[in-house]
Amino acid sequence: MSLRHRGLLICILVVLAAIVAYALRPSLLLAEAYPRMPLAVEIPAVLQRWQKVSDDVAVVDPTQEAVLNYLYAETFAATYRDSNSHLVMLSVAYGRDQSDGHDVHKPDLCYPSQGFSILEASAINLTVGTGYSILAQYLKTRKGNRPEPLIYWTTVGDRIYQGKLGKKRIAFEYSLKNLIPDGLVIRVSAIEENDELAKQLISDFISDWYATSSEEGLRRFFGKGIQ
Repeated sequence: MSLRHRGLLICILVVLAAIVAYALRPSLLLAEAYPRMPLAVEIPAVLQRWQKVSDDVAVVDPTQEAVLNYLYAETFAATYRDSNSHLVMLSVAYGRDQSDGHDVHKPDLCYPSQGFSILEASAINLTVGTGYSILAQYLKTRKGNRPEPLIYWTTVGDRIYQGKLGKKRIAFEYSLKNLIPDGLVIRVSAIEENDELAKQLISDFISDWYATSSEEGLRRFFGKGIQ
């Protein structure tokens, strides 16, 4: 085969591969195939020891407004108080389309963009129920005299993931069913100088949320029954 014909054949194969890849792209949003309940309905106002209260503590938006409007179809932000008057802040942002180029905006990026310093960051395996744990991230952040330790995790579809490769693997599994997955970034934080106390309060809140959740809530927020 001549060099010219070989080059032509390569061009044809590249074009065919592009056509096949385009034809195999998923076209149905998971959010349309399996509609979600509004976050404000699905997240209870009472989570065992925790009661939703008015905004007596400011909740930091999970993203800057322009990015939020682009990425997310719905957000939920609330402050909860326990019987000892401890406060934690819950923020959930929901995106209907988690295909390439539509990643959720994680606190690692949005907190520094709002003037916070990240003093510590680590991956954790957080136990939320008997025999069940989730992959999450811990951040110790501060802005001036405001300390705000937090734990967050991300989902694609009904699966918790970490890292771009983890997301791509799960999204590929959905694509085999012609589905474009949705996703969440879930953050729980506390304005607390005592780091160990903050971790305990946040962990207790997440465990109580897990224990209070419906079957659908367990799947959607905690990946229960999927992983």
